Amino acid sequence: MIASVFLMQPIGQALAQLINLAVLFGRDRAHNLRTMQCGLDTAHDFECRQAVDGMWRIVVGVGAIPALVAIAFRFMLPDSGLYNLEVKMKSRLAMEQAAKIYGMSFSYLDLDRTPDANTGRLDAGNGQPRPVQFSRANMYQYFIEEGNWRYLVGTSMTWLILDVALYGFGLDNRAVLADMWAKIHAVDVNESLACWESSIPGGQSLVPTWAEKGLPNWQTDVTKPCNTIYDVLLDQTKHYLLTVSIGSILGCAAFIVGVNYIPRRQFLTWSFISLTVLFGATGAIYYRVHNTKHAMATAVMVGICHFVFNFGK
Repeated sequence: MIASVFLMQPIGQALAQLINLAVLFGRDRAHNLRTMQCGLDTAHDFECRQAVDGMWRIVVGVGAIPALVAIAFRFMLPDSGLYNLEVKMKSRLAMEQAAKIYGMSFSYLDLDRTPDANTGRLDAGNGQPRPVQFSRANMYQYFIEEGNWRYLVGTSMTWLILDVALYGFGLDNRAVLADMWAKIHAVDVNESLACWESSIPGGQSLVPTWAEKGLPNWQTDVTKPCNTIYDVLLDQTKHYLLTVSIGSILGCAAFIVGVNYIPRRQFLTWSFISLTVLFGATGAIYYRVHNTKHAMATAVMVGICHFVFNFGK
């Protein structure tokens, strides 16, 4: 059950995209978003704003359902017993919890002893005092005297660099994904565009204003300035599912299947090394195929990066 938690995040992200897609198709059937040319023309500005504004409310509302389900399942996760043993000092309950998780058998003998008058600790039944939570002296000994601070700094800095590379540079950002998939350079906004003038009776195209002010924030694909909001949202969902979701889900699934058969510490180290190599290769490929007919190679590499990241975490 704990291993499956790793799979919940990428599946949740993929489901969010599918819900976006379902809401988008539903709104198009109900309000004809494509016909109204939302985002490009003022002819149906009010109707477009009303339809598009309602989309995120539906998506956010539906998105709360998996969170509530996850909270409910959280109360079903068995506790390892360590908290009850170390903090609450309830040996019997801790042993019951450990037996339930690991299939252990134990005797209740000596579990009902009273705390030692001097130390306040319970005897675990084997003649040895139970361990207590670490003190400042323990921390100083472990991190400073034994030199384990190096492992802490190394691990935390590795995760910092990884998160900056994976999320800080926006490898799952809509505009970045659109740029990865682009097979041509940015298209100039000028009179040669088919959407420069309105094709709706009584309408007025918004595109000429973009020539001076730049593309609006929602227009994330600079190679397709004539795309409506409907087209942009459709492309964004497709790019995310193909580039991020597939690799992430497969990586988590592979982790769940193989987690009990791999040396975890060594595997984590090698996953960091593999990601370093992959990030470097992805950057090199991006600069080589950017805005060419082979641009999809970058998207494939990013998908592999997401696979390795979720497999190795």
